[in-house]
Amino acid sequence: VRTVASRLGLTAPVRIGSRVLRNRRSDGNSHRRQPRPGAPAGPNRRGVIQLDRRASRDAIARHLAGPLGTDVETAARGVIEVVNSNMVGAIRVLTTQKGLDPGDYVLIAVGGAGPLHAAEVGRLLGCSRIVIPPTPGVHSTIGLLESPLRRVFVSSHVELLRACNSAVLEGVFDRLEAQAQLWFEEEGVRPRARRIKRYASVHFLDQTGDILVPWGGAAALETSLRQAHGDLFGYVPENLPGEILGLRIVAMAAAAASSGIVQIAVQATPGEPFDVDPQSRRGSETVEVFQRQD
Repeated sequence: VRTVASRLGLTAPVRIGSRVLRNRRSDGNSHRRQPRPGAPAGPNRRGVIQLDRRASRDAIARHLAGPLGTDVETAARGVIEVVNSNMVGAIRVLTTQKGLDPGDYVLIAVGGAGPLHAAEVGRLLGCSRIVIPPTPGVHSTIGLLESPLRRVFVSSHVELLRACNSAVLEGVFDRLEAQAQLWFEEEGVRPRARRIKRYASVHFLDQTGDILVPWGGAAALETSLRQAHGDLFGYVPENLPGEILGLRIVAMAAAAASSGIVQIAVQATPGEPFDVDPQSRRGSETVEVFQRQD
């Protein structure tokens, strides 16, 4: 899996009614009727953000077409071609320049505007297969909601292992677990769904790195350190005392039951047709558009 972020998908301040009259990629897409006219850009605190295609056209005319001496349609298409070229270049850094053929991969379009560029980017890369997920703009959100909850709580405690007092260390763990329980409460995690694991960060004296070992009591730390060091590095230092650097707990909880991911319709009928300017210099044409939720 190769992931590429173009970093060119800035929200268009013009087409959503901002006072800042500087066009962006989204204005080029909006002028070319991508997405469809009347489609909302998304929600905000006041309701739904509506697209303003006229504002996009005016901004492109003022800041691009006029200075370049060309028409608005050509300027808008040029914006998208530059963006697509940059995306292709970014993908080639992670594929072609590493000896990989992009045509061997399936191009998956994510992000709010990814699907608008996927077909042309795929064509330029030689990708014969492109996947448009049902909800490409909220993949990170879905992943966050579907993933288990997890948070780490850490406390520094530097001491030679041979001097460690188990009761003192247990007290540190108790304080960390109290913090974790407060976090569970804030997250609304039921008591029986809560999981906590204890670890100690240890190393041999004068080493710069550390090893995380499961907590089995202060008396077991020396053995755990030697075993872990041998497994990781193939040897165990002789005549070096072990040292503890800190304690940590990992608080976990399974994700809440999903309310259901958007399902793709097996069969669908075309929606209402509208004009769209495809990635071509031959002009515009009317195409059938299928809504994934239909």
